[in-house]
Amino acid sequence: MLYGGVLAYQIAKKKTMKLGGAFWLLVLLTSIAVFLFLRQRFRDAYLPECVFCLVIGAMVPQFKEFTASTFTQACHVIATYSYGIYLFHLPVIWFVFFKLKMWPVWAQWSALGGLMWLVPWAAYHYLESPLIQVGRNLTFGARSPERLAAEVS
Repeated sequence: MLYGGVLAYQIAKKKTMKLGGAFWLLVLLTSIAVFLFLRQRFRDAYLPECVFCLVIGAMVPQFKEFTASTFTQACHVIATYSYGIYLFHLPVIWFVFFKLKMWPVWAQWSALGGLMWLVPWAAYHYLESPLIQVGRNLTFGARSPERLAAEVS
């Protein structure tokens, strides 16, 4: 739902509470409980989904940024490859469990684990990252966005 993100952006411009990250669990669990309650009450409406998205969107800017840690580094790595994971997880699962069905189960699961890392990694380094660079070159020419920002200020 777009409105949750728009609401988060508008709230972030005004005032935030800067809550700690541990409070996120309580917010998520409460939001899920409210969603499930509303889902039972309004079976044929989109109200539960709308409320859930608006609450999460409104809460995002209320939390302070995580400090650099092993957790944030792991999240950064996952975020880097997340689009490749999103795009290729189903084809990898299909390939491993349908095309390699004659393999032993342990080999299928090993192949799944390896390919779920290898394919998104290759997609990022050989497709996504180079094409992002092409887009930047087409958009900004020889000047990087950072250089343009420095020239403007």
